Amino acid sequence: MKIFFPQVKTKYLLAVVLLLGIFIFNTSDFLPSYTRLAIVFLILPFIFFTFRKEEHFDKKKYFLILVFSILATIFYDTVAQNVWLWRFPYESVSFWILGIPLEEYIFGFWFPSIVLGIYTSLPKRKVKRGIFDNIPHVSEPILFGIIFALQLITLYTFLSNPDSYFKWVLIFAILPSVFYFWRKREHIDKYNLLWTLLIMVGIVFLIDSIFIPANTWYYNDDSLIGRIFSIPIDDIIFSYFNTIFVIGIYTSLPNKKLFLGKE
Repeated sequence: MKIFFPQVKTKYLLAVVLLLGIFIFNTSDFLPSYTRLAIVFLILPFIFFTFRKEEHFDKKKYFLILVFSILATIFYDTVAQNVWLWRFPYESVSFWILGIPLEEYIFGFWFPSIVLGIYTSLPKRKVKRGIFDNIPHVSEPILFGIIFALQLITLYTFLSNPDSYFKWVLIFAILPSVFYFWRKREHIDKYNLLWTLLIMVGIVFLIDSIFIPANTWYYNDDSLIGRIFSIPIDDIIFSYFNTIFVIGIYTSLPNKKLFLGKE
């Protein structure tokens, strides 16, 4: 199975994306607020990272992660709206699919595309000893058993009070990312991961500082740990650990004969 993406040199694609973004932002006042912002700040960036010629995406791995991300979006947004973590004003979205705004599916494509785009774009370092060499690694069966037990315990204790953003992040992002970070056979470039995490936290501040005042979505303040200015701390934690999760899955998938499960 060969997955083909047409590619364009970065300098040309970046110029086109910037000009297109400026044009859309200044001529699309008629669109709902989330739709308008999603086109400019979500669709155009992930198009750039996906189709730039210098990109080093493994297309098969990327495709599988996108499928997983969309399924996770459906699950996570359904839970979040039902237990009242966040919701969407009807006037801010274009239309709904399975009870979820179209723009959230765009976010589902955007997040792993940006994470992997940044991670795979960073220069590879020469292998040498550093601060990450002392991180303990545990064999997969043992670590999986520990994480699974912690998830069950955490889920059980949360059933009486499910309306906490951080609790859901703990179950579905923090604990899985711990598995991928400490598993014995992990292939994550820890330095590139660190830079990707720092960049993603900055991106979350930018996105939330634009999208939240535009009333594209709103949170139940009682479900949040707190805010830094208008930015929910839970959103920062979400992006931090889901970044590790996405990179962990990507680097753990076999490089050859992916759909046969062989290296």
